[in-house]
Amino acid sequence: TKPFCLHPLNPWPDALTLDIDEQVTADITIKAYNESILSAVNRFSKTDKPIALVDINKAFTTIAAEGYSVAGEKLTVDYIKGGQFSLDGVHPSSKGQGVIANLFIDAMNSTFQANIPKVNIAFIPGVPVPMGKSSLPNITQWNVGPDVFNHVLRMFQQ
Repeated sequence: TKPFCLHPLNPWPDALTLDIDEQVTADITIKAYNESILSAVNRFSKTDKPIALVDINKAFTTIAAEGYSVAGEKLTVDYIKGGQFSLDGVHPSSKGQGVIANLFIDAMNSTFQANIPKVNIAFIPGVPVPMGKSSLPNITQWNVGPDVFNHVLRMFQQ
């Protein structure tokens, strides 16, 4: 069996794709959950016992539109090269988790007048580049030894 979408006889399954109606349903559901969360925060947050709120949906919408710049690096939602999401395209990457942590730290610092240091995203490993020997350009043009690919591969396996 060929992987999904790499052969005409094995198309991407409908069960793994959101059609337009399902996307609308998801958007309505997300909006309803976010309104419920905001309502609960407004209802239970008190001056002497505030609740820090992070709107992840809003943050990810902003990141999708503008990217997220930190330490000279711009994370985007572009598949593989964007860095915000892992190779499955759904879950945040290690750096993406750092962005989320910083959003919570910002909310806690603001709400509780705290001084929690942010995660240094520059030191978090990025998304490993999917490559194999067959996709590597002709390394003889690079003026490097023949074992260079294996050394690079070992870096990504650690």
